[in-house]
Amino acid sequence: ALKRVAWTLNDAAPFDLLAQPLTDALRGQDLAVRREAASTLALVAGSIRDWTAREGLILPITDALREADPEVRGNAAKALGGLAPRVGNDERLRAALPQLKAMLQGGHPLVRVGAAAAMVGIGRKMDDQSVAAAAVEALLECLRGEPAERNAAASVLSEVVPQIVDPALLKSMMQQLARALSDEQILAIRAVLRGEQ
Repeated sequence: ALKRVAWTLNDAAPFDLLAQPLTDALRGQDLAVRREAASTLALVAGSIRDWTAREGLILPITDALREADPEVRGNAAKALGGLAPRVGNDERLRAALPQLKAMLQGGHPLVRVGAAAAMVGIGRKMDDQSVAAAAVEALLECLRGEPAERNAAASVLSEVVPQIVDPALLKSMMQQLARALSDEQILAIRAVLRGEQ
C-alpha cells in the first residue's frame, strides 16, 4: 500500500510527507510493514527534497541495515544509496560502510545488490572511488549469480556506470564484464542500460 501511495504522487514535495510515516513504519514491530517501508524508501528516498526529512531518515535506515530480514536490509541499503548524495553528514555515511561491506559478502542477493548500490551513493558523496570500486566488484560478482540477482545487479550497474568518473575503474569494469558474461547476458544488460526492460 505504501508503494502505491508513493507512485501516485508525482516527484514533487509530496514525497517529503512520506518521510515520517515511513520512518515510523521502518521502526515498527510488524515485519510485513517494515518490509513495505524499506521497499518504499528504496524507491523514494532520493526524491525527498526537504533537508530535515532527508537527514531524519539516515538513522532509521542505517539501523535497518542490521535487521535480520534480508528484504528489509537490502532495501534499506538501496534507500541509503539514494539518500547519500543528498545529505550533509559524511560521518554517518562513513560509519555505515563497515556494515555495508559485510553485507557484500555472501548471503541474500537483495542484500548484496542493495549494499553495493548504497556504497556507490556513499562513494559518490564522499568522492571516494575506492568505495565505488568495491561496490562495482560486488555487482560484477552478482552478475554471475541466479537470474534474479543478475537482473538486480544489471539494473544497479545501469545507474552506476554514468557515475563512474575514474577512467581506469570504468575500463576495468568493462573488461571484467566482457570476461564474465555470456553473449546472452551482455545483450540482457545492454537492454537494461538502454531502458528496454
